[in-house]
Amino acid sequence: MKYNTIAASILLTLITASSSALAVEGGAVLDWSAENSKVEANCTGELIAGKWVLTAIHCGWEGKRPVGFSPKYREKNNAIETKAIHDFPNGYTLGIDIALWEQSSRVDYDTINILTPQKPSYGSTVGLKGFGGGKRELGQIELEGFNKPTVPNDPYLLFLRDITGKGKPIGGDSGSAVTDSQNRIAAIFSADHGLGVYSASYIHGAKDFITTTINDWHYPTRLKTVAGINTVTVQSLHVNPTADTAYTEGDATITSGSCVGNNAIAPYATCTYDITSNGDEGKLVLDNTTNAYVLLNKKPPEPPKPDPKPDPKPDPKPDPKPTPDNGGGGGSLGLFTLFSLGLLARKRH
Repeated sequence: MKYNTIAASILLTLITASSSALAVEGGAVLDWSAENSKVEANCTGELIAGKWVLTAIHCGWEGKRPVGFSPKYREKNNAIETKAIHDFPNGYTLGIDIALWEQSSRVDYDTINILTPQKPSYGSTVGLKGFGGGKRELGQIELEGFNKPTVPNDPYLLFLRDITGKGKPIGGDSGSAVTDSQNRIAAIFSADHGLGVYSASYIHGAKDFITTTINDWHYPTRLKTVAGINTVTVQSLHVNPTADTAYTEGDATITSGSCVGNNAIAPYATCTYDITSNGDEGKLVLDNTTNAYVLLNKKPPEPPKPDPKPDPKPDPKPDPKPTPDNGGGGGSLGLFTLFSLGLLARKRH
């Protein structure tokens, strides 16, 4: 009952602030192209596992809507829409404000943040990156996690407070990933309680919901290789331990990595593949049954070829000039004939 009362209080706060869901103010401005797993939809979300957006439940109160993708891949992702919204069951009752928005197809992005069910320690500094003020401008702030005396050791909520000079959340940032000291997503930002105090929902409380809904790999969908070894980090978001079944296509070769040959990769565990490439297009296929693959060095589309010019038409031949008729029957009379007739008529007179 205690947690239901807390959840009701948080829900009331969310309803009051839902029209301007929180966002950062006074923090550092980031290059969205370099943080292209972040998306904007009047809230902030995080791209995971190829086609999913991790965000807050209350960000979907207005129903399904398209999300705004990073300018780096916006043109390629332009036709993608939100297919379905999956909310944590009874999230309002428990205070777990976490949802997954399923996109209509794979999304192009090349940066990822790993998820962790481990809770940040009280007193630690956490990071938050979000969009605010109705602008598609990504900002970063830092907050302090603390153990709220009125709700000690809350199992679902991480309480946060402002750090002087490190910025603060304002309207637009609900759903942002709250990251720990290792830059892992440990919670999803949820509510403003006033007086510089906020709350975020632990990934720990939704860890089974996330794996049950996704049951796939978490990975960057795009990679531009460089000379030498390219290390790709992936994370298992499967329900059960899974095995390495990866292979490559095109210009890509797996040379080593901690994933290779591992037959018991636990949920939320991470591992790596070391890839070499000559710079041409290739794929690291993680699971061909779920369409999970990293596309390497995607070739730009070829420009359209101009239509071949049709064969020139020959110039039309002019009609032959009519031959003057100097006495033929039925035709016009020639000048010589008319002149002769005139002389003849004069002679008769």
